[in-house]
Amino acid sequence: MNILNTGKFFMIFMIFIILSSIFTITFPLNLYPDYLSSQYSYNDTVWAVFLKSNSLLFDNKVSDTFLIFDYQLYLTPQIQILNIFSKIIPFSGYENCQIISVFDKLQFLFITILFITLLILIDNCIKNKSNKSNKSNLIFVSSLFFPITLTSITIPSAEAIYSIIIMFIFSRVFDKNISLGNYLFLLCLLIYAYFLDSGNWIVSFLFLLNIIIMKILIEFNKKLFFIIFTIIVFGIIFFSNEFINLLDTVYQSNKLKSVLYDIEQNGADKKNLFDLISRYLYFWLTLAGILTSNKMFMILNFLYIISGFCFVIHIIVKKKVIINNIINNNFYIIIILNIIFFPLIIISLLPLHAFGKYYIFMIPLILSFLSFYIEIRKLLLFIVLSSIIFMLNVQFFIY
Repeated sequence: MNILNTGKFFMIFMIFIILSSIFTITFPLNLYPDYLSSQYSYNDTVWAVFLKSNSLLFDNKVSDTFLIFDYQLYLTPQIQILNIFSKIIPFSGYENCQIISVFDKLQFLFITILFITLLILIDNCIKNKSNKSNKSNLIFVSSLFFPITLTSITIPSAEAIYSIIIMFIFSRVFDKNISLGNYLFLLCLLIYAYFLDSGNWIVSFLFLLNIIIMKILIEFNKKLFFIIFTIIVFGIIFFSNEFINLLDTVYQSNKLKSVLYDIEQNGADKKNLFDLISRYLYFWLTLAGILTSNKMFMILNFLYIISGFCFVIHIIVKKKVIINNIINNNFYIIIILNIIFFPLIIISLLPLHAFGKYYIFMIPLILSFLSFYIEIRKLLLFIVLSSIIFMLNVQFFIY
């Protein structure tokens, strides 16, 4: 079965729409990461847009309500569409209830789905005629099925659109047949993503930049590359406090000072090896959907993911050619090293950045790598079932 043809891809995308809609309706609001700040910023920003349509935004009565106007959220397609309609239709009867309803979430999701469709259509129009494969699109949509991704994109926030964009970029940026037009399109999206979520953007950009630098270095001298890589990794891990203090001294960034203050307030500045390992494990468990943001253990997902992981290890060990391909392919080496060590380095520097959602850009790369050795339809089926089990676990084992 050729899962890459347009008809099959359309069917997969429809399954994503249905599954994401069910997830949006059933997933409890308090299990979303930072759900309180998300609901306050969303409702206040929407209210501000409504009030602005009636020229009341700067009224003294409005300023007394202490609205949290989220400029990053304001840049999302959802709020921009709302802003356009607010200039046509008066919304004087709107009340800020400070609670995100299911209708709000579905409305936001509907435009998110349209945004995803638009990204795919534009990218396909720009593609070279010789490169009309749907594989990159399939990797992208498959990545959206992950529980951690659904958690990120079904809550009304700027981070939802950022997550879509960054996963779209990483699903095709390393494609050998990508055209100049596609690169320019991805560059525009990358710039847009910065304004949506500058904090998470820096992490994903450093990952991308690191791969480019490592690729140049490994092509120049493989032995030198491994020496420098080892020194940098262990140097940053064991001297993380000194390194972050040096960055703070050099850049004098308010954003960095705020992050360091949060680390200190949460007692995460007292680092040790056990704490680093536990946070690194927390990263993988949340990325895989085994732990939620509030550390609820998903027993069904744990058993399912572990069985899938054992299956992948079995295939790799059984087929020695896979190991040889990895060893002889510099790009595979770089990707694997970054997937393993990049989060470890970031967590050692910024202990509060251990949650899986900060690293969802790695999911398309993991799937892309696995797709060379496991049929993409099997990977997709495994991911879809993982999300279904995740939702069942939430409904019947938590609530």
